[in-house]
Amino acid sequence: MSSGSVFADLARYPKLVGGIDSASGSRAADFYASVLRFDARPDLSRPNGVWDLGSAEAAELTKLAETTYRDVNIALANEFARFAQETGLDIFEVIEAANSQPYSHLHRPGIAVGGHCIPVYPWLYAASDPAARLPVLARQINDAVPDRVVSLLAGLIDGPDGATGGLRGLRVVVLGAAYRGGVRATAFSGVFGAVRALADRGAVPLVHDPLYSDC
Repeated sequence: MSSGSVFADLARYPKLVGGIDSASGSRAADFYASVLRFDARPDLSRPNGVWDLGSAEAAELTKLAETTYRDVNIALANEFARFAQETGLDIFEVIEAANSQPYSHLHRPGIAVGGHCIPVYPWLYAASDPAARLPVLARQINDAVPDRVVSLLAGLIDGPDGATGGLRGLRVVVLGAAYRGGVRATAFSGVFGAVRALADRGAVPLVHDPLYSDC
């Protein structure tokens, strides 16, 4: 469920349960089925409702897999965006064209991946699977984007490498503090990395977000 749409999501998505044994799984499934009503979802392979995955481990891995997939997908989009910027291509046009094919579901690149789940759960998965490499790399790629964006800004002001501190002493406005539009929450928001990168280059960052007051 996403911040800002919890009640709609309760009806929209299946509830995944898994107990420590079959009895506890059944009790959890019965409870959710008794208090929730679900939207019709003809796109699903089975009826929308409560899905008992048979174990707590399977239910937990499902959550980790879903969020890690999105983080890895965004990291790939950010890699494509970097390459497109270096070669003078429009990444959004490229993604739109790629997603016209039924097997491509590229996400959009962005300055950061925020929220309570996506930046955190890949680390939980990686901690449980020491052989996992892609989730860790994706986290590193996405965490590095704010600094890369600020470097691009410095390069526009001071030259191609931005090495001589062209942002020093300048006021730079960062538009947006919330991690997602319309949601008044800053959990792992990209604003923190952007402000830190600006301050490291001697800039004076100012943050504006209509969801927040000056206090």
